Amino acid sequence: MCNSEKNCQLVAALKQGDESAFTALFTSYSRLLFAYALSLSRDHAMAQDILQNVYLKIWKFRSNLNPKLSIRSFLFKAVYNEFINQYKQKKTISILEQKYMDALNRMYAQSEDVIQKQQIEFINSEIEKLPSKCKLIFKMSKKEGLSNQEISKHLGVSIKTVEGHITNAFRRLKAKLPQRSKLNN
Repeated sequence: MCNSEKNCQLVAALKQGDESAFTALFTSYSRLLFAYALSLSRDHAMAQDILQNVYLKIWKFRSNLNPKLSIRSFLFKAVYNEFINQYKQKKTISILEQKYMDALNRMYAQSEDVIQKQQIEFINSEIEKLPSKCKLIFKMSKKEGLSNQEISKHLGVSIKTVEGHITNAFRRLKAKLPQRSKLNN
């Protein structure tokens, strides 16, 4: 039994491929359905996409329409279902975009680690090229963490000599380092 005579006639005409029935359906419900889609999505373009997809699916699957059901209820349910489908699809894309950004960040961090490792290797090789006394005092200061006074006592030299060798080492290392890298005292 049909919901209403008008509903039954419209669905029957749609099932037979009557384009004028489809136009009547579109004219009768498109503004109302668009407002509903917009209220769900809060996005004008998405609401238009939802509506377009609903009408395309209705035409494509018109032979499956049930004349016993209210076409109005069917349309609102179709808009809701299309909204859910698009929301899930956008959420999936958003997750994929986040995974892509995470992968880029990991790659960047790895490349930064490689660059940092190369810089450390470069600095260590340049330290090895320092004059022997300068290299010894610099390593004691910067790698072993000894104070200038401790180095002075240990080597039997003045604090000024220790400071001079450390200053000389920094000057030589800074001259060898690329401009983008700065070595701090």
